[in-house]
Amino acid sequence: YTFLRTLEQAIRLLDEAGDGSLHLRSRHAERVCRQLGVRARADATASEVLAATYRAHTTRVRAIFERHVGAPPDEASP
Repeated sequence: YTFLRTLEQAIRLLDEAGDGSLHLRSRHAERVCRQLGVRARADATASEVLAATYRAHTTRVRAIFERHVGAPPDEASP
Protein backbone atom coordinates (compact mmCIF):
# COMPACT_ATOMS: atom_id res chain seq x y z
CA TYR A 1 0.00 0.00 0.00
CA THR A 2 2.73 2.42 0.97
CA PHE A 3 4.68 1.87 -2.24
CA LEU A 4 1.59 2.26 -4.44
CA ARG A 5 0.43 5.42 -2.64
CA THR A 6 3.91 6.93 -2.79
CA LEU A 7 4.10 6.17 -6.51
CA GLU A 8 0.66 7.68 -7.08
CA GLN A 9 1.61 10.84 -5.21
CA ALA A 10 4.89 11.23 -7.12
CA ILE A 11 3.08 10.80 -10.44
CA ARG A 12 0.49 13.42 -9.50
CA LEU A 13 3.05 15.90 -8.21
CA LEU A 14 5.33 15.58 -11.22
CA ASP A 15 2.68 15.09 -13.92
CA GLU A 16 2.90 17.86 -16.47
CA ALA A 17 0.30 16.36 -18.81
CA GLY A 18 -2.27 16.05 -16.04
CA ASP A 19 -3.54 12.61 -17.04
CA GLY A 20 -2.14 10.76 -14.01
CA SER A 21 -0.52 8.02 -16.05
CA LEU A 22 3.11 7.04 -16.20
CA HIS A 23 4.70 6.22 -19.53
CA LEU A 24 7.88 4.33 -18.76
CA ARG A 25 9.86 5.64 -21.71
CA SER A 26 9.39 9.30 -20.87
CA ARG A 27 11.22 12.04 -19.03
CA HIS A 28 8.28 12.05 -16.64
CA ALA A 29 9.13 8.46 -15.63
CA GLU A 30 12.75 9.45 -15.07
CA ARG A 31 11.64 12.26 -12.76
CA VAL A 32 9.34 9.92 -10.82
CA CYS A 33 12.20 7.44 -10.44
CA ARG A 34 14.46 10.16 -9.06
CA GLN A 35 11.71 11.32 -6.68
CA LEU A 36 11.28 7.77 -5.37
CA GLY A 37 15.01 7.03 -5.24
CA VAL A 38 14.75 4.23 -7.83
CA ARG A 39 18.07 3.68 -9.55
CA ALA A 40 19.19 1.84 -12.64
CA ARG A 41 20.89 -1.51 -12.27
CA ALA A 42 23.47 -3.15 -14.49
CA ASP A 43 20.74 -4.97 -16.41
CA ALA A 44 17.84 -2.48 -16.22
CA THR A 45 17.08 1.22 -16.46
CA ALA A 46 15.51 3.01 -13.50
CA SER A 47 12.16 2.94 -15.32
CA GLU A 48 12.45 -0.81 -15.84
CA VAL A 49 13.28 -1.29 -12.15
CA LEU A 50 10.24 0.82 -11.22
CA ALA A 51 8.02 -1.21 -13.57
CA ALA A 52 9.27 -4.51 -12.13
CA THR A 53 8.73 -3.26 -8.58
CA TYR A 54 5.21 -2.09 -9.50
CA ARG A 55 4.37 -5.48 -11.05
CA ALA A 56 5.71 -7.33 -7.99
CA HIS A 57 3.59 -5.24 -5.62
CA THR A 58 0.40 -5.43 -7.68
CA THR A 59 0.80 -9.18 -8.21
CA ARG A 60 1.12 -9.65 -4.46
CA VAL A 61 -1.89 -7.42 -3.77
CA ARG A 62 -3.97 -9.37 -6.30
CA ALA A 63 -3.00 -12.69 -4.68
CA ILE A 64 -3.97 -11.39 -1.23
CA PHE A 65 -7.26 -10.06 -2.58
CA GLU A 66 -8.10 -13.35 -4.26
CA ARG A 67 -7.18 -15.32 -1.14
CA HIS A 68 -9.50 -13.25 1.06
CA VAL A 69 -12.27 -12.17 -1.30
CA GLY A 70 -12.07 -14.63 -4.16
CA ALA A 71 -11.12 -14.47 -7.78
CA PRO A 72 -13.11 -12.09 -9.97
CA PRO A 73 -15.78 -13.76 -12.09
CA ASP A 74 -14.76 -14.97 -15.51
CA GLU A 75 -15.25 -12.10 -17.96
CA ALA A 76 -16.54 -14.52 -20.60
CA SER A 77 -19.52 -15.60 -18.47
CA PRO A 78 -22.74 -13.51 -18.47
